[in-house]
Amino acid sequence: MAVIRRSGKRVKVLSAVVGGGAMVALGIVGALSGGSSAQAPAVLSVGEMTMGATATVGYSATMETSMAVPADKAPPFGGSG
Repeated sequence: MAVIRRSGKRVKVLSAVVGGGAMVALGIVGALSGGSSAQAPAVLSVGEMTMGATATVGYSATMETSMAVPADKAPPFGGSG
């Protein structure tokens, strides 16, 4: 029985050619579309920094949060306690 190993090599060569062609095509598309960009964004320069409106909140040191307490307690594991 003869084993033909050339078909595997052909598949590898074909896939390498297809992959290389895809890379060349992407390079050409990138080179052609690289120069046609829109206008650069306009940069506005202001003499000094400005701040918008701010809101202040006063917190009291005596403010406490409520504590979560379960309504029902289960007995400890193992029945002790």
